[in-house]
Amino acid sequence: MGYKLNFWDYVFYISMSIVLIWIILKSVGIIQTPFWLQYGLPASSFVIGVFALYYNLVKSIIDLSLKTGNIEKDVEIIKYNDKKIETKINHIDKDINNLKTDVGILKSDVAILKLRI
Repeated sequence: MGYKLNFWDYVFYISMSIVLIWIILKSVGIIQTPFWLQYGLPASSFVIGVFALYYNLVKSIIDLSLKTGNIEKDVEIIKYNDKKIETKINHIDKDINNLKTDVGILKSDVAILKLRI
């Protein structure tokens, strides 16, 4: 199951690519611009990349909290069903004990009838 890239993933990768290209071009000496312009492009690309990363993190945290809420609901349902099953098992145990008692009584009655015959 692959991860599908959304718009903010592309924004992040593009902005970080611009910063990387700028660093390479600046270190080679191709970029010769005034100070304010020289750092404007990489700084803005970096800020946009950070915002895109922040957006993705917040979205992931919200998705995770929603899934956690669903898991909590499922656990409550399982607990409720467990209590119902435990109650039914207790009733079955009581019925089995009653049957054992009844069978014991029947055995003694059959033994008495055998003696009389």
